[in-house]
Amino acid sequence: MEHLFLEILAEMVQKGNKFSNTFKAVSINRVAVAISERFQVQYDAKHVENHLRIVKNKWQIICTI
Repeated sequence: MEHLFLEILAEMVQKGNKFSNTFKAVSINRVAVAISERFQVQYDAKHVENHLRIVKNKWQIICTI
């Protein structure tokens, strides 16, 4: 699930759908829809935003090691 999440966001960055530190709503919604459809779960924009915070924190920890 995380692989799909990051894959879609990387694609959105390449397309220019990211403002400095945030993603456009369309990008967040695309991730939510893709994960919901692929894994047959209820996943909405709030879940995506929360997961983004978790991923960001993981990378900050890894980068300080």
